[in-house]
Amino acid sequence: MTVFKNIYASYIERWEIRKANTIDHIVTIDNDNFEKFRQLFGPNKTSLIYNFTNLFPIAVDTDKKYDLIYIGGISEPRGIIQIIEAVYICKKEHPQIKFILLGNFHANAFRIKVMALIDQLDLKDNIEYISFIPHNLVEKYLSTSKIGIVVLQPIPKYYKNIPIKQFEYMAFGLPVIGSNLPPIEDFIKPVDAGIIVDPTKPEEIASAICNLLADAKLYERLSLNALNAAREKYNWQLMENKLIELYKNILLE
Repeated sequence: MTVFKNIYASYIERWEIRKANTIDHIVTIDNDNFEKFRQLFGPNKTSLIYNFTNLFPIAVDTDKKYDLIYIGGISEPRGIIQIIEAVYICKKEHPQIKFILLGNFHANAFRIKVMALIDQLDLKDNIEYISFIPHNLVEKYLSTSKIGIVVLQPIPKYYKNIPIKQFEYMAFGLPVIGSNLPPIEDFIKPVDAGIIVDPTKPEEIASAICNLLADAKLYERLSLNALNAAREKYNWQLMENKLIELYKNILLE
């Protein structure tokens, strides 16, 4: 099966390059593809438009129901097991810790595994699971959460893919606990908007969670930095303006 997947991937890549050669301009949403097409076609034909968030709170909610939130697809490579184990470790210091897991499981077998682990670790009162909801209702859960988490595991595609959820967390002033992978670390660390961890180590994730819950000054600093970064740098309005200018320039050529 892997051989056929590799053959098909190679075919799609060659097809993509042929098609790209016939169009006016190439817009990419991540650094990896930007560099690939820039080297093939030059900087004048290639632009990078990040898929930043356009989701911002209408009002600040000071009543925080959840200590920790994860929003997105739920699968093993996304670090869900490590998050649950980290919550278990944190429970020793913070018995009432509350984690909301929001999204759809990619496989029923993994859902069964996760629910069994929650039962095994006696975390039923600490972890709330809600399946996928419309995007316009996500604000409700972000507004009532303290910390956002995105601990994608170190597999090849996550060294390239930029998760939009980290920007949604920041837009709501949530410090981000994120993987030490370039698509996460390169956005979180320069603006001091969270804590970078080894996503394979639950104890390191737990330490970050507990530190943020225990240290009010640390939390406030990272929360404010996250909010400012989203407002000033990581928002769709800036990218939209860049895209509109790009269209204008293409039409004038």
